[in-house]
Formats: sequence, structure tokens, C-alpha cells
Amino acid sequence: MDNSKSNKEIMNNEFIKNLMITSEKGKPLYKEDINLLLTDSNDEVRKKYQTLLQGLKALKDYSYNGTPLIDLFMIYNIIVNKNRYGVERMTEIFEDFILDYDSKNMNSSFLTRYLINLGEEDYNK
Repeated sequence: MDNSKSNKEIMNNEFIKNLMITSEKGKPLYKEDINLLLTDSNDEVRKKYQTLLQGLKALKDYSYNGTPLIDLFMIYNIIVNKNRYGVERMTEIFEDFILDYDSKNMNSSFLTRYLINLGEEDYNK
């Protein structure tokens, strides 16, 4: 796929299109345009959440310097939000990716592998 086509596809991705930059304590933060903690509040929000989730899943097909974009957003969330839940955090939307664990499949999500390694580190202490 040529770069200009993939860049256009990425910019038209629903997860990317709805990404907002806000500020907390003077630091810029990325967030989605809905409260991800209230995804079951009504049908409209639930539908929007599913659209964002599908857009996020589609980012597995695109990479930056060899790293899938979905993994970069997961890394961002771990570093900036410490993978904690909150109104302005993306942790909620990554829950579906934790469930894709397959011990024989190293293609499990970055977040799954991270949480497994974190658990093993805590266990070994």
C-alpha cells in the first residue's frame, strides 16, 4: 500500500478522527470525544464506543517505524495514564485487547503481554 493512501486511511479512521487534545496541569493529553467510562449509558454512546473500538482495532494494520499504531496508543496510555481509568483516559477502550491472550500466540496484544510481564515481575519479587 502506498504511503499517501495509508496516510489518508489513517486520517479517516474513526478512532483518529475523534481524538482530541486536552490539557491537564499544563500538559497536553489525548482523549476521545466521549466519556469512555459511560459507554453503556445509552444507545447513542454505546454505538459511538463500538465505532471507536472498530477504528482502534483497524490501527493494527498500520505501523510507525515497525510498531503497530494500536500498540503506540497502548504505550501512550501506560506511560501517560498509568493504565488507570478516568474520564480523560483511554484505558477503558483497551479492555477488549486484554482478552485476546493466547499463551502460544506471541501476536497477543501489546497490552496483554505487558500485563503478563508486569504480573510475573510482581510475583517474582
